[in-house]
Amino acid sequence: MPSGRVLVVDDDAGIQELLALALTSEGYEVLVARDGLDALEKLEGFIPDVIILDLMMPRMDGLAFGEVLRERGLRGRIPILVLSAAAGGHDTVAQLKPEAYVDKPFSLPDFLQKVAQLAA
Repeated sequence: MPSGRVLVVDDDAGIQELLALALTSEGYEVLVARDGLDALEKLEGFIPDVIILDLMMPRMDGLAFGEVLRERGLRGRIPILVLSAAAGGHDTVAQLKPEAYVDKPFSLPDFLQKVAQLAA
């Protein structure tokens, strides 16, 4: 059974709940943040093995969050899986250079497999 720590950064409460439940049932310790600023606060006391990141969020979007991670020297140490339905988001994804990308809507088994690969 997989284990590790996952930070879910998404402003959609339904997605937060679904991912937290699915990842917890797979054995992960999960923390949820509603946007990039919230995620930065959570990172003060929680270093994840994987970050699940939405692109389109209020206050601080996924790209800006990725830039702050890079500035703090964390970008190369924590893999990012972008999970987004953003139209035209592929340009943003190219800028962010995540280790994995999943379009919304998504297949939960495929998503969990990608998380397991990144957390390994």
